[in-house]
Amino acid sequence: MWLLSTRRLELRNFARADEVPGGYAILSHVWQSPEQSFHDIQELCKDNASLTDPRLSAKIRKCIEVSVSYNIDWLWVDASCIDKSSSAELSEAINSMFSWYAGALICFAYLYDVPNSCAVDAPASAFRNSKWFTRGWTLQELIAPKCVVFMSMDWTYLGTKASIASLLTEITGIHVGVLTFRKELAQVSVACRMSWASKRETTRSEDEAYCLMGLFGITMPTIYGEGREAFRRLQEEILKRSPDQTLFAWGRLLPSGVPSTRLTRGMEDISSTLFATSPRDFRESADYKPVSRGNIRRTLEANMGTLHLVDVSEDPDFTVTNLDVQCQPLVMNIGHFVLAMLACQTSSGDTIALLLRQRNQPVDTERPQYSTGALCDTAEEAATFVTTAPQNAVRYRLFHVNTVSLSGFIGSPLDSARDTIRPQTMYIIHSLALSVPHPWLRLLEEEPRQIVLPPWLALQCKRYNFEQESDDPSVSTSASQCEVAVLPLTLWFHHEGRPSEAFAIHLERYQIWLCASVFIQQPSSHPHPIALVSPLGIPTPNVYFPLRAFEESTLGDGVHPSELQHCIRFWPQGSRTFGDGERNLTLSFTRWPTRNSYCLDLSLGGTAYDPQSSSNIPGRSEAILRKHFDGLVPRLPRRLRYENAASSMVAFVMGPANPSSSSPGSFHRFAVLPQPQESAQTAVVYPAPLPKTFRRRKPANNNSPPPKIGLDTR
Repeated sequence: MWLLSTRRLELRNFARADEVPGGYAILSHVWQSPEQSFHDIQELCKDNASLTDPRLSAKIRKCIEVSVSYNIDWLWVDASCIDKSSSAELSEAINSMFSWYAGALICFAYLYDVPNSCAVDAPASAFRNSKWFTRGWTLQELIAPKCVVFMSMDWTYLGTKASIASLLTEITGIHVGVLTFRKELAQVSVACRMSWASKRETTRSEDEAYCLMGLFGITMPTIYGEGREAFRRLQEEILKRSPDQTLFAWGRLLPSGVPSTRLTRGMEDISSTLFATSPRDFRESADYKPVSRGNIRRTLEANMGTLHLVDVSEDPDFTVTNLDVQCQPLVMNIGHFVLAMLACQTSSGDTIALLLRQRNQPVDTERPQYSTGALCDTAEEAATFVTTAPQNAVRYRLFHVNTVSLSGFIGSPLDSARDTIRPQTMYIIHSLALSVPHPWLRLLEEEPRQIVLPPWLALQCKRYNFEQESDDPSVSTSASQCEVAVLPLTLWFHHEGRPSEAFAIHLERYQIWLCASVFIQQPSSHPHPIALVSPLGIPTPNVYFPLRAFEESTLGDGVHPSELQHCIRFWPQGSRTFGDGERNLTLSFTRWPTRNSYCLDLSLGGTAYDPQSSSNIPGRSEAILRKHFDGLVPRLPRRLRYENAASSMVAFVMGPANPSSSSPGSFHRFAVLPQPQESAQTAVVYPAPLPKTFRRRKPANNNSPPPKIGLDTR
């Protein structure tokens, strides 16, 4: 333990806190940048700097002055008295910090955001709103010391922990007896102690666990980088040392009177495990208190009548394994769900039960494995167990056992459920790291509600000379430079060099299912455009694509979404390709950046879209065209060429209906090409007479035969 002398600028190491001559003062504060580190102080000591040296921070100088006024020779400041370059020393300091604060003669709590003239007990005072009460580490710094003196921004006395204990209870929720040492910390339930930290924050997620170790008498290795795993390890250590089952009493409480038929299984998430992920999960658990298992039986019998059970007076053991937690609670089986009675009660005397469901595909199939919680939307009509979770469903985890809630939940006389109560060995998962959910549970996962268009989508299309067009007012640009569009949504893209070359992507929701379809247009001079039709058969106004469109069939009544080619959820790997060898688009959807969003990716393929293809090089001659066309269709008696100067289009006609006539209207088929990009890849066979704007081009030598050209009649 390194301490700073208040008589001269010196750092000295003491093996134990109780060996410090005359005791020591300790500082509690919110860090402000920059804070002087251990090595900064060492450098000043090497320079023989004095305590008044301006290089010493004003906070440390003032704290030393106040300590001297209390005739204390040694001071501990967390920022300056821990050598953080040594992981061993840092771990020792974190594990010892609660005892160091408890062993201090006095703790100075410096509140940099509270003025000298503050009336601390005023309803909206700066004292009540000080950031000091929102930080995770200051919780133990308030509870552990025997004497805490609060100082304002100018180091003016504001009060002591003892003198304003009731006010501190209002602000923090900590029992006044704990603050005044009339009540032992061990007498406070685990859930209540966790709730004290539920509104506090730490810079590092690991510190959410490390700052609470002293409150539970826990020591464990500190591993920065493990993230939320630290809080799970803390709960495991608490479980080893304490029989208090309020450790598991966190999460939402199912409203009284909700029947079990309104619950759905839903996808497992972080709240499906026995251990909480953060102290914030305990924000509603302050009033829970542990009881014996015998009290559970008496409470149940008071609500349901005599239970014919063997002796259940002993509290069941909870054993942590690498996969789950093994226990043997009293359980009540109701439909697809199980109520597991915890040895704890509410302030009104109701037993608290965990709402469990058996997992369809546990990791270890040799034993029944359970997860916690179920989804329910209390505002919607009753649902069956097999229905998909409603969009607004929330996960409920706890159940208060009383006559009203049981009657509503069971939906039948309590006598029928009484006989199902028995002790049962259960295995409840404590982590999703090794979880392998049943494939059918994927159907119960909530569908995303929006599409995210990433910045690279436009760049991908730009590579193929396509520009995106959209006048959708629902599209907006977020801070992450991604466009977010609420469904339904139509995106269309036009080729920069070939205006009639385009494609469209249409997305919308059918019931809860997100559907997608692609419409591809190739160059044509068709005078009658075809309106874009959504996957549901609904015309989309103001969007027109002539002729060639890969349209989807509409969703029919009674058809399962897995049978539909539109439904993104059932696409292999969330991807599907539309089109043919000339023009094709591959749509891919991933849940990003949140599980409530689909990120759209697309890739273009085919000979017509390939930016390196020779078909996109202007100036194609008829000789090269003949090379592409010859052999694709049988020779026909007449092949004539017509041009449209207004639209730079050329048409080849074939198959005269009347061989004696040479007018455009007398031919069955027309191959329409843009000029000068004449190629088989951009040809469109037109099954109707050409408009009158096309004029026949006569060959230079009228005696020469017409060019031999075959046409792709697809």
